[in-house]
Amino acid sequence: MSLLVYMIVLTHGQQPANGAKSQKVMFPHSCEKTQQIDGTDRLSDTKAISSRERAVLIEAISIQLRPGKKIGTPRSEKKLLTAVMETRVTMVDLNGDGIPEVIVQASDRESCSPTGNCPVWVFTRSGNEYKQILVKNSVQTFGICTSRTDGFFDLVLGQHGSASEQALYIYRFANERYNRRTCYMANFTRLVGDEVQELEEPDITLCKP
Repeated sequence: MSLLVYMIVLTHGQQPANGAKSQKVMFPHSCEKTQQIDGTDRLSDTKAISSRERAVLIEAISIQLRPGKKIGTPRSEKKLLTAVMETRVTMVDLNGDGIPEVIVQASDRESCSPTGNCPVWVFTRSGNEYKQILVKNSVQTFGICTSRTDGFFDLVLGQHGSASEQALYIYRFANERYNRRTCYMANFTRLVGDEVQELEEPDITLCKP
């Protein structure tokens, strides 16, 4: 499953709750037509980075995949290195400084759920190192909004919940990293009486507290 399996069509919607209609929720307009990210390159063979950058990323990703077990330690080193090299990477300039950030998604079975949600990290260059500015442990879809916060594009991350439901998280940049701001639920079915109807466009509601 690629970094972006799909980005659903986002519209205003409403969700029945306890037999009553809920208020319509306005999904951020800047994220409705999100730029889709396709992370098909593996860290092992991507040509978007130099050998030196790859070596630095290997260490940075290994720390995220297995906290406290960076490459170079003897325990499970081979297994960890394999998982790191199989991560999917995409280079995107999120703040317009001409130096692309690195979006990374794990792909190994130990890190990903059976439903296709996998950890995602975003790294930015800081001198000769890569600094982690976003981490979310369960992500199926990843998109870039047209709006910016503190110079960085806002992001929308989707998490698969069921065959007909997906959580959508808006992340905005502040204090040198991306922070989650709002959560929405996208539902592709609606209960009408005793009948479940499939929707071409999802109903959008705020996540429950």
